[in-house]
Amino acid sequence: MALIKCRECGKEVSHTAEICPNCGAESPQLSENAYQVCKNRQAKKDFWDSNVGSVIKLGIAIFIIMIVIVLMIITNSI
Repeated sequence: MALIKCRECGKEVSHTAEICPNCGAESPQLSENAYQVCKNRQAKKDFWDSNVGSVIKLGIAIFIIMIVIVLMIITNSI
């Protein structure tokens, strides 16, 4: 269930609601086109949150391992 803001009162309402439970406005939902835009934005956000976060963590871990290996090589060669 996606939550959207009511056009009248601005409170969060289910996108399937026919009447806003807060102010009683009829058809508080967004148009179908606007709903699809919101849904697509949320999907992109979820993708970046999950995948990019994992890649950044992996990159940091590899970087730290490389630094440790270089330091070990430098200290053993002196």
